[in-house]
Amino acid sequence: GPLVWAAILALTFSPLTDRLVRVFRGRRGLAAFVLLLTVTLVAVLPSILLGSVLVSETTAAYAWLKDAVQRGEVARLLGRLQASAPGGLWVRIAPLFDQVSINFSDLLLRASSWLSDQIVGQAAGFAKNVLVTIVDLVLMLVALFFFFRDGHTMADKVRDLVPMEPAHKDLVFHRLYTTVTAVVQSMVVTAVAQGILAGIGY
Repeated sequence: GPLVWAAILALTFSPLTDRLVRVFRGRRGLAAFVLLLTVTLVAVLPSILLGSVLVSETTAAYAWLKDAVQRGEVARLLGRLQASAPGGLWVRIAPLFDQVSINFSDLLLRASSWLSDQIVGQAAGFAKNVLVTIVDLVLMLVALFFFFRDGHTMADKVRDLVPMEPAHKDLVFHRLYTTVTAVVQSMVVTAVAQGILAGIGY
Protein backbone atom coordinates (compact mmCIF):
# COMPACT_ATOMS: atom_id res chain seq x y z
CA GLY A 1 0.00 0.00 0.00
CA PRO A 2 2.60 2.66 0.96
CA LEU A 3 4.71 1.83 -2.09
CA VAL A 4 1.69 2.08 -4.40
CA TRP A 5 0.75 5.49 -2.99
CA ALA A 6 4.37 6.64 -3.32
CA ALA A 7 4.42 5.52 -6.96
CA ILE A 8 1.12 7.30 -7.68
CA LEU A 9 2.35 10.54 -6.10
CA ALA A 10 5.66 10.28 -7.95
CA LEU A 11 3.86 9.86 -11.28
CA THR A 12 1.53 12.75 -10.52
CA PHE A 13 4.35 15.14 -9.61
CA SER A 14 6.70 13.94 -12.35
CA PRO A 15 6.50 17.18 -14.41
CA LEU A 16 7.21 19.25 -11.31
CA THR A 17 10.14 16.98 -10.48
CA ASP A 18 11.69 17.57 -13.90
CA ARG A 19 11.19 21.31 -13.52
CA LEU A 20 12.86 21.37 -10.11
CA VAL A 21 15.78 19.32 -11.43
CA ARG A 22 16.35 21.98 -14.08
CA VAL A 23 16.06 24.73 -11.44
CA PHE A 24 18.67 23.01 -9.24
CA ARG A 25 20.93 22.34 -12.25
CA GLY A 26 20.63 18.58 -12.35
CA ARG A 27 20.84 17.90 -8.62
CA ARG A 28 18.02 15.36 -8.42
CA GLY A 29 18.60 14.59 -4.73
CA LEU A 30 18.02 18.21 -3.72
CA ALA A 31 15.00 18.49 -6.00
CA ALA A 32 13.55 15.27 -4.55
CA PHE A 33 14.05 16.51 -0.98
CA VAL A 34 12.37 19.86 -1.68
CA LEU A 35 9.44 18.18 -3.42
CA LEU A 36 9.09 15.61 -0.63
CA LEU A 37 9.02 18.40 1.97
CA THR A 38 6.38 20.23 -0.07
CA VAL A 39 4.16 17.15 -0.38
CA THR A 40 4.46 16.50 3.36
CA LEU A 41 3.50 20.07 4.31
CA VAL A 42 0.75 20.45 1.71
CA ALA A 43 -0.87 16.99 1.73
CA VAL A 44 0.22 14.72 4.60
CA LEU A 45 0.09 17.03 7.62
CA PRO A 46 -3.24 18.72 6.64
CA SER A 47 -4.80 15.25 6.17
CA ILE A 48 -3.79 14.23 9.70
CA LEU A 49 -5.08 17.52 11.11
CA LEU A 50 -8.35 17.23 9.20
CA GLY A 51 -8.91 13.72 10.53
CA SER A 52 -8.51 14.81 14.15
CA VAL A 53 -10.80 17.81 13.62
CA LEU A 54 -13.43 15.60 11.98
CA VAL A 55 -13.51 13.23 14.94
CA SER A 56 -13.81 16.00 17.55
CA GLU A 57 -16.42 17.97 15.58
CA THR A 58 -18.57 14.88 14.92
CA THR A 59 -18.60 13.97 18.59
CA ALA A 60 -19.54 17.55 19.52
CA ALA A 61 -22.27 17.65 16.85
CA TYR A 62 -23.86 14.48 18.20
CA ALA A 63 -23.85 15.88 21.74
CA TRP A 64 -25.42 19.14 20.50
CA LEU A 65 -28.10 17.29 18.51
CA LYS A 66 -28.94 15.05 21.46
CA ASP A 67 -29.34 18.09 23.69
CA ALA A 68 -31.46 19.85 21.03
CA VAL A 69 -33.80 16.85 20.78
CA GLN A 70 -34.19 16.73 24.56
CA ARG A 71 -35.01 20.47 24.69
CA GLY A 72 -37.59 20.10 21.91
CA GLU A 73 -35.79 22.36 19.44
CA VAL A 74 -36.08 19.79 16.65
CA ALA A 75 -39.83 19.59 17.15
CA ARG A 76 -40.10 23.41 17.03
CA LEU A 77 -38.01 23.45 13.83
CA LEU A 78 -40.37 20.95 12.24
CA GLY A 79 -43.28 23.13 13.28
CA ARG A 80 -41.74 26.18 11.61
CA LEU A 81 -41.11 24.16 8.46
CA GLN A 82 -44.76 23.13 8.37
CA ALA A 83 -45.81 26.77 8.54
CA SER A 84 -43.51 27.79 5.67
CA ALA A 85 -44.30 27.79 1.95
CA PRO A 86 -42.86 24.30 1.30
CA GLY A 87 -44.81 23.14 4.34
CA GLY A 88 -47.88 22.52 2.19
CA LEU A 89 -46.21 19.44 0.76
CA TRP A 90 -45.33 18.30 4.27
CA VAL A 91 -48.96 18.66 5.36
CA ARG A 92 -50.02 16.33 2.55
CA ILE A 93 -47.49 13.59 3.26
CA ALA A 94 -47.43 13.89 7.06
CA PRO A 95 -50.43 11.51 7.53
CA LEU A 96 -48.47 8.78 5.75
CA PHE A 97 -45.72 9.03 8.35
CA ASP A 98 -48.27 9.07 11.17
CA GLN A 99 -49.60 5.73 9.97
CA VAL A 100 -46.20 4.07 10.26
CA SER A 101 -45.34 5.93 13.47
CA ILE A 102 -42.11 7.61 12.38
CA ASN A 103 -40.53 9.85 14.97
CA PHE A 104 -38.24 12.22 13.08
CA SER A 105 -36.45 13.41 16.20
CA ASP A 106 -35.63 9.87 17.23
CA LEU A 107 -34.68 8.94 13.66
CA LEU A 108 -32.34 11.94 13.37
CA LEU A 109 -30.78 11.17 16.74
CA ARG A 110 -30.22 7.53 15.81
CA ALA A 111 -28.65 8.47 12.47
CA SER A 112 -26.29 10.97 14.07
CA SER A 113 -25.39 8.45 16.78
CA TRP A 114 -24.56 5.84 14.14
CA LEU A 115 -22.42 8.30 12.19
CA SER A 116 -20.61 9.42 15.32
CA ASP A 117 -19.95 5.81 16.35
CA GLN A 118 -18.57 4.99 12.91
CA ILE A 119 -16.14 7.91 12.84
CA VAL A 120 -15.04 7.46 16.45
CA GLY A 121 -14.62 3.73 15.79
CA GLN A 122 -12.38 4.46 12.83
CA ALA A 123 -10.37 6.86 14.98
CA ALA A 124 -10.04 4.21 17.68
CA GLY A 125 -8.83 1.70 15.12
CA PHE A 126 -6.33 4.25 13.84
CA ALA A 127 -5.08 4.88 17.40
CA LYS A 128 -4.68 1.14 18.03
CA ASN A 129 -2.65 0.74 14.86
CA VAL A 130 -0.77 4.00 15.25
CA LEU A 131 2.61 2.23 15.11
CA VAL A 132 1.70 0.46 11.85
CA THR A 133 0.37 3.75 10.46
CA ILE A 134 3.58 5.59 11.34
CA VAL A 135 5.70 2.86 9.78
CA ASP A 136 3.58 2.93 6.61
CA LEU A 137 3.84 6.72 6.47
CA VAL A 138 7.61 6.69 6.91
CA LEU A 139 7.94 3.93 4.33
CA MET A 140 5.84 5.90 1.85
CA LEU A 141 7.89 9.08 2.36
CA VAL A 142 11.20 7.24 2.00
CA ALA A 143 10.00 5.45 -1.13
CA LEU A 144 8.61 8.72 -2.47
CA PHE A 145 12.00 10.39 -2.09
CA PHE A 146 13.72 7.68 -4.13
CA PHE A 147 10.91 7.67 -6.70
CA PHE A 148 11.36 11.42 -7.09
CA ARG A 149 15.13 11.09 -7.37
CA ASP A 150 15.48 7.88 -9.42
CA GLY A 151 12.03 7.48 -10.94
CA HIS A 152 13.15 7.82 -14.53
CA THR A 153 15.89 5.24 -14.07
CA MET A 154 13.48 2.81 -12.41
CA ALA A 155 10.94 3.32 -15.21
CA ASP A 156 13.61 2.61 -17.84
CA LYS A 157 14.63 -0.61 -16.05
CA VAL A 158 11.01 -1.78 -15.87
CA ARG A 159 10.48 -0.87 -19.53
CA ASP A 160 13.50 -2.99 -20.51
CA LEU A 161 12.03 -6.01 -18.69
CA VAL A 162 8.70 -5.87 -20.55
CA PRO A 163 8.78 -8.40 -23.46
CA MET A 164 7.19 -6.13 -26.08
CA GLU A 165 8.16 -4.07 -29.06
CA PRO A 166 9.62 -0.65 -28.11
CA ALA A 167 6.72 1.21 -29.74
CA HIS A 168 4.20 -0.87 -27.80
CA LYS A 169 6.14 -0.32 -24.57
CA ASP A 170 6.07 3.44 -25.06
CA LEU A 171 2.34 3.36 -25.78
CA VAL A 172 1.55 1.25 -22.70
CA PHE A 173 3.66 3.41 -20.36
CA HIS A 174 2.23 6.61 -21.82
CA ARG A 175 -1.33 5.36 -21.34
CA LEU A 176 -0.54 4.27 -17.79
CA TYR A 177 0.97 7.65 -16.95
CA THR A 178 -1.89 9.69 -18.44
CA THR A 179 -4.53 7.49 -16.77
CA VAL A 180 -3.00 7.65 -13.27
CA THR A 181 -2.32 11.39 -13.41
CA ALA A 182 -5.79 12.13 -14.80
CA VAL A 183 -7.46 10.16 -12.01
CA VAL A 184 -5.42 11.84 -9.24
CA GLN A 185 -5.83 15.33 -10.72
CA SER A 186 -9.58 14.85 -11.19
CA MET A 187 -9.89 13.74 -7.56
CA VAL A 188 -8.09 16.90 -6.43
CA VAL A 189 -10.18 19.16 -8.68
CA THR A 190 -13.41 17.50 -7.53
CA ALA A 191 -12.46 17.89 -3.87
CA VAL A 192 -11.59 21.56 -4.38
CA ALA A 193 -14.89 22.19 -6.18
CA GLN A 194 -16.84 20.46 -3.42
CA GLY A 195 -15.00 22.47 -0.77
CA ILE A 196 -15.73 25.76 -2.54
CA LEU A 197 -19.42 24.95 -3.00
CA ALA A 198 -19.74 23.78 0.61
CA GLY A 199 -18.02 26.96 1.81
CA ILE A 200 -20.41 29.11 -0.23
CA GLY A 201 -23.40 27.11 1.00
CA TYR A 202 -22.45 27.40 4.67
